[in-house]
Amino acid sequence: MKIKISAIVILTASLFAGEADFELPAGSLTIEKACKIALENNPQIDAALERIKAAEAIVKQAKASNYPSVKGGAGYQALNSAEEPGWAPYTHQREAFNEKSLSLEASFLLFDGFGRKASILESKSYSKSQSQKLYDTKRLLLEAVSSAFFRAQLAVENMVIARQNRNFNKLLEEDAEKKLAAQTIAASEAMNFSVKALKAETDFLQAKKNFRVIAAALAELLAVPGSELPEKMYPIRSGKEVKSKKLNTEKLIAESLRSRPDLEAIDYQIEAGRQNIKKQKSEFAPEIALVAGVDYSKTNAGDYDQDEYTSYIGVNAVWQLYTGGARTGRVNQARSELSRLKQQKTLKVLSIQSSVRQAAETAEINYQTCLRNKKIYELTKKIRDDVEKSYKAGAVSLTRLNEAQTDMVNAAGALEASKIQYRISLVELSSQTGEILKQFE
Repeated sequence: MKIKISAIVILTASLFAGEADFELPAGSLTIEKACKIALENNPQIDAALERIKAAEAIVKQAKASNYPSVKGGAGYQALNSAEEPGWAPYTHQREAFNEKSLSLEASFLLFDGFGRKASILESKSYSKSQSQKLYDTKRLLLEAVSSAFFRAQLAVENMVIARQNRNFNKLLEEDAEKKLAAQTIAASEAMNFSVKALKAETDFLQAKKNFRVIAAALAELLAVPGSELPEKMYPIRSGKEVKSKKLNTEKLIAESLRSRPDLEAIDYQIEAGRQNIKKQKSEFAPEIALVAGVDYSKTNAGDYDQDEYTSYIGVNAVWQLYTGGARTGRVNQARSELSRLKQQKTLKVLSIQSSVRQAAETAEINYQTCLRNKKIYELTKKIRDDVEKSYKAGAVSLTRLNEAQTDMVNAAGALEASKIQYRISLVELSSQTGEILKQFE
């Protein structure tokens, strides 16, 4: 009876094993290639580029005030007039005539309280801030792609560990089947390896699901049509070793404050705000412009035509004396906006300092954890191998072998996870300092 029960369990385990696919994802995509594809294809980059083009167009509009403006006009009117003089109430005069006109006028702004200059400088600063925002978009995109890439590698390594655990238990299952046939072990002991093998298969399938979810996220970042990552674009296997990196937190903070594009973008916005204040203040000054033009009109009234030509050149000055406080309100609004930007910069500096410090601490702790997990794995593997030999020799119990195998599997998973977490923490640190742009561009 025991033999029948064991045979059923082992057969069931083999059935499940035959249905599952235990092939590992194999691709050639490197992290450098992934980042390059993302920078070329991701719509966020295109959107940032369009914002730069729009900002450059604003600069062009502002610079147009340095040149004369020329406008022309043309008109045609069919007029019908009636006249009844008061001194001659019985006299009525009616006349119908057509009038055609042409005009051409050129004007050149001579002075507007330096508002024109301020407007140009404001638009240039705004354009530069958009350029820095493009770099910041790239920075965040590279961080997201790198993180997804490493997490996909971690999922593959968990699949490897689960498959190795399954294969180990399948071998013991075969050995147990022989011992069960010889009635040297109990059926429950043989069932144990079938259960362990099935559990390992479940772990493999869970890791496979995680890989597919992360692969879909990575495909979205790479702008792959349908967000389905082709097999040839699967990430390469994770490197087996990690390299330590000496970190000087204060130097990293100083470097980040020099090179973070989002901080530079705020600096340019602050400069644009200063120029906006000057532009608003210029409304208190007069506008002086040089004007010149030519007018021509032709009147056709029945039997006669009349042509008129007029040309002129001169200087016009316009000075707004009172606007109900609108100018002062705009100046105060610009000042408040500048103050807000300065506070925003202060917050950004504090955020960068804190983020870099946290990322550096996390990277250092993750590296130390990785070293210890490596040692733990080496020890648990040696213990498992020794216990396996002792079990086959009948010197230790099945329970002890299960404990040793479980400890080794857990240690292997912890080691791979700590390696990936260390690499991710280095990416986050590189992103916080802005160094990631230099690495991948």
